[in-house]
Amino acid sequence: MSIKCVCIFAGSYPGSDPAFTREAEQLGEELAKRGISATYGGGTKGLMGSFAKSFVENGGQLSGIIPDALEKLEAMEGKVYYQEKVVTKTMHERKKEMARRADAFIALPGGFGTYEELMEMITWTKLGIHTKTVACVNVNGFYDHLEGLVKTGTDMGFISPSHQKILVSAPTAKEVVEKVLAHDVPKPILSSSDWKDQDE
Repeated sequence: MSIKCVCIFAGSYPGSDPAFTREAEQLGEELAKRGISATYGGGTKGLMGSFAKSFVENGGQLSGIIPDALEKLEAMEGKVYYQEKVVTKTMHERKKEMARRADAFIALPGGFGTYEELMEMITWTKLGIHTKTVACVNVNGFYDHLEGLVKTGTDMGFISPSHQKILVSAPTAKEVVEKVLAHDVPKPILSSSDWKDQDE
């Protein structure tokens, strides 16, 4: 699949390690210089904001997808950088719209929301709702425990060895982008046609 748009998941806090912000900014630069557009959750703070600022300042085309409740909060607290804003009624609609637009997904470090988004996109790839690459920027080992959990699930028979390969990981934004562009998505257990009448 040709990668024209990437969905970014990231924390709304900067985290305790300055390397998190550096890699968020680097991810923005790497995608922008390749002419790849991006969609994200519309946040202005933390790693979301750092990515957005870097991406747009480097010439990237960015859409921010944000629920109405959060849009009111973000409008008061930070400068927006995206060129397009889409306001949804719910968190579920937000995620569905980001997924619809994206050809691949990249997660920077983050908290509960980032974990949930990342794992659901992995699950959708496994089920064949979409056949899109899912990746994480494993800055200074941030996602080591997640990768260990996936390995444990595989070793103990809950995840097939082929589906263990759905998640792409590398320690830097540049390496992750290169891997995403070269990645072959493992065969899902169903096809997208099996889901054509389903609401993602």
